[in-house]
Amino acid sequence: MRLWFMRALKAGIALALLGLLVLGIFVAIARGEIDSFEDLKASPNGQMIRVRAADGTVIQSIGPSFGRWLNINDLPKDMKDAMVAVEDRRFFTIRALIPMAWRGRSGCE
Repeated sequence: MRLWFMRALKAGIALALLGLLVLGIFVAIARGEIDSFEDLKASPNGQMIRVRAADGTVIQSIGPSFGRWLNINDLPKDMKDAMVAVEDRRFFTIRALIPMAWRGRSGCE
């Protein structure tokens, strides 16, 4: 019985380490492909607003609107609270991952 337990424990540890290694590789690859915040701010891509009729034809086109970048400190407190409330009302009270929230976001409902 003890021998079986030790083998299972070693196999579990080996799989966990392998999983961490694979996760680290994926994160490193993804991090290399993501543009930096400064690159995003330098991009001149404006947003177009198109109002469409029920049949899909464009009624009105507005833009492009380039806007301006704000620091987090420039946003009003009410706006920050609204963004957090939309995401997760427990954001400031919970100090952990919420598996059910991740499940909902991944489309596995």
